[in-house]
Amino acid sequence: MATPIPKNQAQFTLAEVASASGGELRGSDALALCGVTTDSRAVVPGELYVALRGERFDGHAFVQRALQAGAGALLVSEPDSVPPGLPCVVVRDTLHALGELAAHHRARWGGRVLAITGSAGKTTTKELAFAALRAAGAKVARSAGNLNNLVGAPLSLLALDASSDLMVLEIGTSASGEIARLSAIARPEVGIVTAVAVAHAEGLGSLEQVAEEKAALLRALPESGTAIYRSGDPLIAAQLPGVRAHQRLAFGSDDAADVRLVRSELLAGPNMMIELAVRAPARSVRAELQLFGTGPALDAAAALAAVLALLGEGALDAAARGLGEVVPGPGRLSPLSGPAGALVLDDSYNANPASMRASIETALELARLRSGRVVLVLGDMLELGARSREEHEELGRLAAQPGVAMLLACGTQMTAAAERARETAAAERARETAESVQPVLSVLHLADPSAAAELLRPLLGPGDVVLVKGSRSIGMERVVEGLASKEGEP
Repeated sequence: MATPIPKNQAQFTLAEVASASGGELRGSDALALCGVTTDSRAVVPGELYVALRGERFDGHAFVQRALQAGAGALLVSEPDSVPPGLPCVVVRDTLHALGELAAHHRARWGGRVLAITGSAGKTTTKELAFAALRAAGAKVARSAGNLNNLVGAPLSLLALDASSDLMVLEIGTSASGEIARLSAIARPEVGIVTAVAVAHAEGLGSLEQVAEEKAALLRALPESGTAIYRSGDPLIAAQLPGVRAHQRLAFGSDDAADVRLVRSELLAGPNMMIELAVRAPARSVRAELQLFGTGPALDAAAALAAVLALLGEGALDAAARGLGEVVPGPGRLSPLSGPAGALVLDDSYNANPASMRASIETALELARLRSGRVVLVLGDMLELGARSREEHEELGRLAAQPGVAMLLACGTQMTAAAERARETAAAERARETAESVQPVLSVLHLADPSAAAELLRPLLGPGDVVLVKGSRSIGMERVVEGLASKEGEP
């Protein structure tokens, strides 16, 4: 599911590369370069090749391949990797230097940046904001796929050109300080924090530390900027005193929200009709989404708050129509036809506790609409650190609620979820009277998800909704492939 790195034609002289990166120039300062790449396999003649170093790779080992492909110059931290006499710039840290090149290019591009981060909903909000702004007439670009880290976001900025004057940029984090760094590179005028929840806890720590990391985007905004955040979230509210932006827009479903989700109605498509109330100027906006669930409905509210900040109230109606153009991405709560008329919800892209809760609620709502059962095929939630067992146990309790007929818990961490689901279901049965007995919850733990589809196929029927979700490396997409019919979307 990795997103291909987009090509760019960012133009630099070798002297500009050295100046922007703070490096040592070796070669002609007037040498013209077109394009920046970090992939030696994708070099085209005349590009600058940046030799990044990671835990499992070192781009300096591929300098020769980049030169053979026609690289015009090299950006390296190991000067000995460059043959004598070839043009290069030597820096201490090539990853930092890549960010500095992107910051330089973003500054001379001169447009405005809307940056989006959060524990859940980043990509959906980015896609909704892009579609809404484009429908309202903006010349807008966006970062591709999941390119939101210290490599992907700078390369997305380097792709900016004269065809756009507005950029919607997703930024993510897995360690403290990354959002502050990316914000310094992108210099956004508008920032959205979609949600604060347990995610990447191994790198960030407590919920308060997660909130501090996410709010780094809002703290980076200028006084003339606009901070957009979830209304009623005390973790974000605690971070607001450090935000300089004078304009602040809260989105949510409570009365304090500036862009408020008044109602959302699931349609049979499946898609969703939403109604939003805008506080100032006071008005309502309706939109029909090809997405469904409370999460995307709130993401749409955040997107329209960004439209309000960037284009004004007059753009809201056109922007609302644009929201309906966004379809679920692969693995992001995408509906597929399953065995015997069942509906498979492919949410296999990734998982954390907040997104698990939201997706389970969506599956239950769809099952009620279809008069069917909910089957949960859930994989491990990774990177939760010390909170892992607690969060998986809570997931098991949630999975045992009425309406869920079966839980297939996949992976080592999900052992705790399976145990808690069995305990919760047994305790509930012990409290029930003969008149109110709920169907017995079936719980099965699988060390590996490979067998899940084969087990489920003969058990499903018309109206059933199967939610498949787990962290990316667990491989839950194999379950989807085994369940989805060849006909594709329903």
